Amino acid sequence: MRPQQVVLALILLHVVAPAHAKEYGHYDLKQLVTLSESASGQHSATINFRHMDQVLDDLAVHAGSYPARFDSADDARRAQLDVKEPPP
Repeated sequence: MRPQQVVLALILLHVVAPAHAKEYGHYDLKQLVTLSESASGQHSATINFRHMDQVLDDLAVHAGSYPARFDSADDARRAQLDVKEPPP
């Protein structure tokens, strides 16, 4: 492959890849773990694995490779907050 072809291929990849970007979702992380207490005072926690899978799958789409690629700066900030948010 000639150097000009390599440069053209890299330029096309750089231009086309962001065109397939999708917005990072809006997630309520408080849905991941639900705490409850029964009438007898017994505490329990329920983990919503389906919601957790959705969040992690979406993060993997955007941050599965380095550097992470998000559709917008707002999407990137929201993902960072989701990862850093302390448990309820």
